[in-house]
Amino acid sequence: MVEATKAPAINLDGVAEKKLKAVIKEGGKKAQDVAGVADLGGLDFFCTSMMESAGNIDQLRAQMDAMNAECDPESEERRGGAGHVGKMLISSEEKTAVAMVCYVPEDKISKLTAAEWIEYVAKQVQAEVLFASPGYAYAVMKYDKEAGRFPLKEKDNAISHSTLILRQKGFMPDDSDSDDDYVFGDDDFPSEETEAAAPVVAAPPAINLEGVAEKKLKAVIKEGGKKAQDVAGVADLGGLDFFCTSMMESAGDVDQLRAQMDAMNAECDPESEERRGGAGHVGKMLISSSEKIAVALVCYVPEDKQAKLTAKEWIEYVCEQIKAEVIYSSAGYAYAIMKYDPPAGRFPLKEKDTAISHSTLILRQKGFMPDDDSDDDEMVFGDDDFPEF
Repeated sequence: MVEATKAPAINLDGVAEKKLKAVIKEGGKKAQDVAGVADLGGLDFFCTSMMESAGNIDQLRAQMDAMNAECDPESEERRGGAGHVGKMLISSEEKTAVAMVCYVPEDKISKLTAAEWIEYVAKQVQAEVLFASPGYAYAVMKYDKEAGRFPLKEKDNAISHSTLILRQKGFMPDDSDSDDDYVFGDDDFPSEETEAAAPVVAAPPAINLEGVAEKKLKAVIKEGGKKAQDVAGVADLGGLDFFCTSMMESAGDVDQLRAQMDAMNAECDPESEERRGGAGHVGKMLISSSEKIAVALVCYVPEDKQAKLTAKEWIEYVCEQIKAEVIYSSAGYAYAIMKYDPPAGRFPLKEKDTAISHSTLILRQKGFMPDDDSDDDEMVFGDDDFPEF
């Protein structure tokens, strides 16, 4: 464990004023969502991802400060106000780094320290803990192609393990079904023979993009096409057949997310200056969300990999965990949505990360994603794995 009494100062030298403003704004605004979900759900700890900091540890630390700042009662737009919630923030940028910052208020340190929390997650993604104390900690996993460390993959692994330790210690409520124990048998994942007996399903409904502004649609498609190159590269280098990743531009809209899946599966144009698409050989689950709207999930599995795992099986398992509605499912293609519903306790901010966690979990349990070097990746823990503070 790294011992220190005071964290090093945050270094924001060289950050453009406009960029820094966006970084701080995202932190302050998301604090309101985190505080609201935590208070309504009775949660003391929470994990969420941040975009504007883009894998920069100092900017992510600034976002944590913005989240913990007290709300200004005279401000027209409420920001901050999440200092009473234990939080892990995770940010990444492909070919740069995964950054993690953890904060635990003093009255919750007896349950889980920031040092314990971040050191467990850092161990899973082979990140370097730069500072750790009971109330505050941060770590970085730098992009390292030779060592097989890819931020695109490890960000979701970090989210998965960050929420997993909370569930295992009882700090996040389990879903109503017993699958949340993270222990599966053959009956939980039907075999190829079971899938072969499934009824024939009609083609999926057409994608509806009416009303989407041209500029917005262009950004949606561009994100899908560009991320396809990252997914294909990580999958090919790592020998992976299946992959789960999050998308931002579609913002919880299932039709836009389906358009992004199409963009990812499109063949690369050899004459294009910028390579896009080319990930049609990889089984993929894309997850997108927007707070107070929905979590959208789209799953695609190429025909030559359906004997291992179908899109139907994959998406139905994840949807069961977050109580999402499967709109369409077949062996090769499926999509679903979980709409924002506070009375039912359905918050996209929370359930997006839960969906990512379970999407990668089924892949690990079935042996389709390589385990890390530690035995903890078996996702079965005892009291010794999570020592009490």
